[in-house]
Amino acid sequence: MQVPEYKTLFIGPSGIGKTTFLLKSFNNKNDIPNLENISITIGVDAYPVTLYKNNRKIRLNIWDCAGDQRYKGLGKEYYKES
Repeated sequence: MQVPEYKTLFIGPSGIGKTTFLLKSFNNKNDIPNLENISITIGVDAYPVTLYKNNRKIRLNIWDCAGDQRYKGLGKEYYKES
């Protein structure tokens, strides 16, 4: 049986904590050296996450999209199939 996959976008203004939230939620905090020194996202970073619901595997491909105005033009392309 094929695992269902869903593209999920994290969008919002720069500096509100999208990347920090993802790192804290889906990584072991001990693997993250210093959350205060996270650099801004340039373009998009993707985080594959596997979840289980009712003993069934679901895969989220979470796209952490840059919030900085310099990268706003890229957004519409990232939104496809999400």
